[in-house]
Amino acid sequence: LCCGRTKHMYSEPVFGAPTMAAPPMAGETTAGNQLIGQEREWAQALFSAVQREGIDPRSMYEIAEYAIVSKGNVAKGLERVKKMRQVEIDFASERISSEAASRFLVEKFGTMVRAMGKDKQGRQSVYMDYGEFDPAHFESEESFRFLFKGLLEWISALAPTLADVRNGSVWICNCKTLGWKNFSLEMEKKFSVVYQDGMPLKIKAMYMVDSGTIITQIIKLCKVFLKKKLRKRIVPITSAEIFQFFDRDQLPPAIGGTFVQGFDQWMHTRLEQRQRSIQEVV
Repeated sequence: LCCGRTKHMYSEPVFGAPTMAAPPMAGETTAGNQLIGQEREWAQALFSAVQREGIDPRSMYEIAEYAIVSKGNVAKGLERVKKMRQVEIDFASERISSEAASRFLVEKFGTMVRAMGKDKQGRQSVYMDYGEFDPAHFESEESFRFLFKGLLEWISALAPTLADVRNGSVWICNCKTLGWKNFSLEMEKKFSVVYQDGMPLKIKAMYMVDSGTIITQIIKLCKVFLKKKLRKRIVPITSAEIFQFFDRDQLPPAIGGTFVQGFDQWMHTRLEQRQRSIQEVV
């Protein structure tokens, strides 16, 4: 995407002109951004592989993310990087700044997405109300581009530190009013490339709250492109069962919680921390 022109994940500072030598890593970083075990070697190996392909690494933080998610498998990490670079080209999302994309999320999805805290295992979490999403509003090329870039910013906010990358994220999807008008197979297929095979993202669970039978039908339709591993992590539950996984003060009021931070502030706080992390992991 933006290669240094704007602020957040896909506008990370260009790491420098490609060279074959691996860069030094920071010896002192804040809690959450320490590379542990073999991760340092993984990141250095992936950095070299990315450069050999003539791809700009952008930042060492991004390379470390891919290395961690790929568990040191350089081929898998490289494939993820290449897929994301191609997706960025396909959707021309570099035309939209990170700030504009964040504003879009806040303005267009004020009732669909809500700020929330972490689950009982300390993992970053997100909340969305699928019944508030209307794919028909994003049929134009430009509106879909904003939607796509907004999704990238949202996912970026789930990884403010390397510890968060390592821990993965949990998604709460309120499906109480979900209907077929809220679903687009074409959009799901496009987005699946991002959250399954592109961005350095670990989805640990997707809780489909009060989904009824429609979610089973949707999963069957998506089976052709959703990997078995992810399908197994899609868990239909009731609104009462959500408290098995989250404390009330970490959930938004829309689902019976007391977490009241505004979504714009939630995004801002996490993306600012992410930017600090990018500066630390060098």
